[in-house]
Amino acid sequence: MKAKSFAMLAVALMIGSAFLCCSLADANTSASDTENLELGKAYSKTFGSSSTSFYDSYYGYSGSVPGLSFTVVDMGTWGSQSLKYLSVSGTPTAVGTYTVTVNREGGGFDAFPYQYTDTITFVVTNPSYTVTYDGNGGTPGEASRTVTKGTAVTLPNASKENCTFLGWYTDPNGGSYAGGNGSSYTVNGNATLYAHWKSNTLSVNSVPVQYGVSGQSISFTVSASTDPSAAVTYSVSSNTVSNGMGTMNVSLSGNTITCSSVTVGTYSFTLTASASNYPSSSTTVTVQFAPVLQFMNTPTAGALNS
Repeated sequence: MKAKSFAMLAVALMIGSAFLCCSLADANTSASDTENLELGKAYSKTFGSSSTSFYDSYYGYSGSVPGLSFTVVDMGTWGSQSLKYLSVSGTPTAVGTYTVTVNREGGGFDAFPYQYTDTITFVVTNPSYTVTYDGNGGTPGEASRTVTKGTAVTLPNASKENCTFLGWYTDPNGGSYAGGNGSSYTVNGNATLYAHWKSNTLSVNSVPVQYGVSGQSISFTVSASTDPSAAVTYSVSSNTVSNGMGTMNVSLSGNTITCSSVTVGTYSFTLTASASNYPSSSTTVTVQFAPVLQFMNTPTAGALNS
């Protein structure tokens, strides 16, 4: 009876040993991994650390990735087996697909060691990003531009009626200044830039009443104020003004107006100041012509009383 029991135990141990051997043999396979990296972005990862593959040891590798460092780190031993893992870190400096092979052994028991090769594929890409131009009430010269990371683009102009373009900013109201028309802007991620504006103002200055003598011409200058500063042009509502009794001729040269009339009376016309992309401004100009004083005899002495 005892002999039979020992025989059954021996069979069980043999079956268990065979199962254990098969389990370790099944683990004798190669593995592969693909890592997606971004050009210029820091990367760090360990392969075969104790937290994931305690019974495996990474003892060598071949291959490289520009900008990355590969280090085999010793963790100590498990029985007579040296335990190591692979540490990879750095910043990729070149776009491309790179293959690194890693030599690994394991099992944890000297009686059942195995060896195989892992393949790690590192895919380094330079992503594309889009910078979008928001007119913020105006019209941008370009809606958007998509480029690869790190590319410098030339910022466009923008237009808005009766406004001056101040440049591109990171926020519709405030934010950081990114640049003006023609400035260089480096795209490192998706971004929206907003146009900022200053309202253009123009105001023609009032003209005091002008006095002249009938039959003679009178000249005077006019002016206007602008913000921001701009070149101003002037126009008059008519070159021939009537007051119902006579007419007055009006001519304009630059900002100088010349008026003449042979008829006594008061005349009025409209003066308008304009500038490119500015609202126009107008004012009324009044000119009075008085008669010419005439003497029957040439005075020789005394005073002229009114």
